[in-house]
Amino acid sequence: MKRLVTLLLFACVLSLSAVTYADTTYWRGDHRFPMVWMHHGIGWYLDTTSIYFNRIASNHCSIAVSTIRVKDADLGNNTMSGTGTFYIYYDEANTQMYECNSTMSNRRYLKPTGSNAESGCPMYVGEAAYYVSQGKKFYGAYTWKDDYLNKYIDIFSDDFYANL
Repeated sequence: MKRLVTLLLFACVLSLSAVTYADTTYWRGDHRFPMVWMHHGIGWYLDTTSIYFNRIASNHCSIAVSTIRVKDADLGNNTMSGTGTFYIYYDEANTQMYECNSTMSNRRYLKPTGSNAESGCPMYVGEAAYYVSQGKKFYGAYTWKDDYLNKYIDIFSDDFYANL
């Protein structure tokens, strides 16, 4: 009897964990909207159909791209709670990415090993938009020295690119 009760409790725990799992890879299952960032349950999905690429000079380019924001995406919610446009400037010669405004001024450097406050969502959106539009990695093509960990790390996993 004790085994039966234990088995039933184990089955209940498994079924509850299956219910709370939410596939957040794509917004509403649409592959044109991959998730590129999640923080505190809020998911940001890249609108791959909205990417506007502009080659400014031989080693400089910019991208404007729209995103969809979903609150409680980690809990399975897929209701849009907002949209936004990111403007990203790339200095390919120096491998530097910047968030800026629509006129490409007021640039803010997105440090590849920066904290969420320093780089966070804009860097992930910028990396994903560059990869989708150019077919190659930007920051993800290199390992970076993390001063806090005192070692070289990969910023983006292969799964990040596979879902784009």
